[in-house]
Amino acid sequence: MIITTTTAPAVEPVSTAEVKSHLRLTTTAAEAAAYTTEDDLLDRLITVCRTQAEQETGRRFITQTMTMYLNEWPGERYIRVPYPPLQSATITYRLESEDVTTVAGTAVTITAMSLAYPTILTAVAHGLSNGDVVAAADFAGADAASINGNSYIIGYVTDDTFAIDFDSTDLTITDNTDSATMTPQISTYANTLTTADVDIVSEPGRIILQPNESWPSGTLYTNKPIKITFVCGYGLAVAVPENIKSAILLKISDLYENRGEVVIGVSVNRINDAVDSLLRQYRIHTEFEF
Repeated sequence: MIITTTTAPAVEPVSTAEVKSHLRLTTTAAEAAAYTTEDDLLDRLITVCRTQAEQETGRRFITQTMTMYLNEWPGERYIRVPYPPLQSATITYRLESEDVTTVAGTAVTITAMSLAYPTILTAVAHGLSNGDVVAAADFAGADAASINGNSYIIGYVTDDTFAIDFDSTDLTITDNTDSATMTPQISTYANTLTTADVDIVSEPGRIILQPNESWPSGTLYTNKPIKITFVCGYGLAVAVPENIKSAILLKISDLYENRGEVVIGVSVNRINDAVDSLLRQYRIHTEFEF
């Protein structure tokens, strides 16, 4: 199982102004807006403590999109989705026979392109020389064309060089009357599972096969053939439980006030006990393989 974050949370559960008030750095909104000396530090502490609290609870607090990859269908009739609360989920998958679409021996000609083509890049500005390959990200304003229905991007580099990008594979053609051959390979998750329901009430959430349905047949591709894209989190900051916000604020105050060596004692234990008490009811005990 592999899990990645596709879209990170747009905000944090607690704001910088709330942290300043909690730390008694300011007492009013106006003071909080005016005092910016430690904003960078406080913003880092907010992110660190939120991430730590998410790890301790097994949850995600603010709405974010994640992707989970599986190598096989489960033996049960459901798939548990980590990091509640779950908002939505979709499953796409790819079969071995459908994994690669090859456009073999396709001649890519740039004869139709003339030297009047708008200059996208200049050799001097980008340190390019004749024959250099240009990354797709550099094709500002480049034209899009197609080969057998598959899109590619072509960009002008110098008077006699064009760069072509096909699905992030770069190819350089030298001489604007020349042609070249590409064999692109396109890997896609072309199939969507439509015979399952998403249970967003359970924690963790689940994707459950509908009655009388089974997991798709066919030989799956060998590497990460099942892709689960899911949205999780309580929503925006206002929807995050107050106990979680209070635990994050306590963690922040501990890190803010103890930036060097910490002497273990009553104060530290009291903070840890308070944080543990605040987060205890939100911990998810289901273990996932990572």
